Amino acid sequence: MTVTGSGGTATCSDTINVNIPIPPPTCTLVAAPTSILTGGSSLLTWTSSGATSAVLSTGTGTVALSGTQSVLPTATTTYTLTATGTGGSVTCSDTVSVSSSSSSSSSSSSSSSSSSGGGSSSSSSSGG
Repeated sequence: MTVTGSGGTATCSDTINVNIPIPPPTCTLVAAPTSILTGGSSLLTWTSSGATSAVLSTGTGTVALSGTQSVLPTATTTYTLTATGTGGSVTCSDTVSVSSSSSSSSSSSSSSSSSSGGGSSSSSSSGG
């Protein structure tokens, strides 16, 4: 601001900083199917919003901010996506369970349950 008067001219200034918080990024990671037999595959699908980079825990390293990748886990594995942006970092994950194809159950079992009393009771007393 500049002011001028009989004594001369004076200039002053001030700076106002406005900090608008930047929200952290968001992400989703989905495996399909989440349960496979040994030797099977699952498809990881992920998306992120507000991120500038994404890293997938499959050993692939940096990946696109959204995408897909087929995985062939040999044991139950939790996959994690870390999305990083100006507002921070966030992780999302999904698990693929692996079971042995030789563990299929061929035995059958039958069970029965019975209850007695019918769920109600009564009592009586006679005075005397």
